[in-house]
Amino acid sequence: MRATADIYYADLDTNVLTDAEVQAKHQRIENEHLDDLEYDDYKREALGAYQSEKFPLFVSGQEGARNYRIPALITTQNNVVIAAIDKRHQHSSDWGNIDTSIRRSFDGGKTWERDQVVIDLVKQSYGSEKFGISD
Repeated sequence: MRATADIYYADLDTNVLTDAEVQAKHQRIENEHLDDLEYDDYKREALGAYQSEKFPLFVSGQEGARNYRIPALITTQNNVVIAAIDKRHQHSSDWGNIDTSIRRSFDGGKTWERDQVVIDLVKQSYGSEKFGISD
C-alpha cells in the first residue's frame, strides 16, 4: 500500500462498520489531529512548499525503457529541479543495459524537459545469469 500523505492514525477493526460509523470515526480522528494538520500547513507555507498535481516523470515504455528504478530528486542553487533514475532497457534486474537518465524542471517542477541519458552503460556483466552466485 502506498501513502501519499502523513499518517496520523491506523488501526484494524474486527467488526464491519457502517457508513455512518466510518464517517464518525474519521471525524473523531481528524479532530484529534487538527493541531498536527495545522502545523503541517504552517511548515509547508513557511518553506514555500506546495503540493502540485501528480505528474509521472518516468513510466515503463517511456523513451524505450522497459522500466525505471532508484529515483533521486535534487534542487540546485539556481533552482533547477533534477530528477535522476536508472533507466533499464531490458528488465528490472541489476545487470544488462542500464543508463542513468535525468529530467530537468526550470519552474519548480511544474513542467519538465524530456528524458535525457547522462550515463550510457551499454552492458554490465556483473550479476548476470552467467555469473550468478552459486555453490
